[in-house]
Amino acid sequence: MPNEIFYFSGTGNSLALAKSLAGKLGSARLTRIAYTVEAEIVSTAEKVGIIYPVYAFGMPKIVMAFISKLKVAPGAYVFAICNYAGMSGAAMKQTQKALAAKDIKLNAGFGLVMPSNYLPFGGAEPEEKFQKKVSRAESRLEEIAGIVKAGENRSIENPWYFPYFLTALASKSYVKGTVKDVKKFHADDKCISCGLCVKVCPSANVRLVDGKPQWGSNCELCLACLQWCPVHAVQIGRISPDRKRYHHPDIKADEMIYNK
Repeated sequence: MPNEIFYFSGTGNSLALAKSLAGKLGSARLTRIAYTVEAEIVSTAEKVGIIYPVYAFGMPKIVMAFISKLKVAPGAYVFAICNYAGMSGAAMKQTQKALAAKDIKLNAGFGLVMPSNYLPFGGAEPEEKFQKKVSRAESRLEEIAGIVKAGENRSIENPWYFPYFLTALASKSYVKGTVKDVKKFHADDKCISCGLCVKVCPSANVRLVDGKPQWGSNCELCLACLQWCPVHAVQIGRISPDRKRYHHPDIKADEMIYNK
C-alpha cells in the first residue's frame, strides 16, 4: 500500500481534507483515529499522513495517544496536516516532538485554515466565508499532494502569532480542562433518543441512560455529539441553543460513526 492517511475528525473538516487529498494522491487508505486499547498501531504504507484539527493551539489528546502507539515502516515518508480556524499555535511542533519520541521523522508539516466549528466561540460561518476557506484549502491540498508525491522534505509550517511557550501552555491547560468542561454537556427536551451522539463520539464517551445521553470523563471536546445531533438537543453550558450548528456539508453522519 503506497499511501495511508490517519485522520481525527469531529465535525468532518479533517475527514473532508483526508478524502480530498487521497483523491489528489491517486489513492490512499483512510484510517480514522479513535479511542483504542491496542498496544500498537502499525502502518506498512510507504507514505503516511496524519490529519487533525487544532484544539486551543495544540494537538487533541486522542492524536497524542495515537502517535504514542504508532509504528511505521522503515524509511516511510511521514507528513502531517493540522487545520484550524484561528492559529495553529504549538500543534505541529507537538506533532514533530511526539513522532520523534517514537523515532519517526516528520518529513513535512502543513497548516490549513478551515471553517470554525467550535460553538462556544460562535455559530456556523456565513456560506460565502465558508466557501472561501474551503476553496483556499483545496488549492493548498493540490500543492501538498505534489510535495508528498515527490517525497520532499519540508520544514514544518509554524504561522505563530505568539511565542511557542504561550501556545503550548494554552494547549496543556485545555487538555487538563476537558474533564471539567464535559460536565457542561446536557440534552434538552428535544432529545429523541436516536443515539447518534453515542455513535459519532470518537472516544466512546457518550452512552444512553434511560434514553438520554450521559457523558463520561474521556471527552475530547470535539463537539461531534452536539454538532451532529439531528434535532439540536445536545447543549453545552449556557451557550444559546439558537446558535447555528456546523458540520462539513460534504460529509454525511454515516461517515462519522465510530461506535455502531
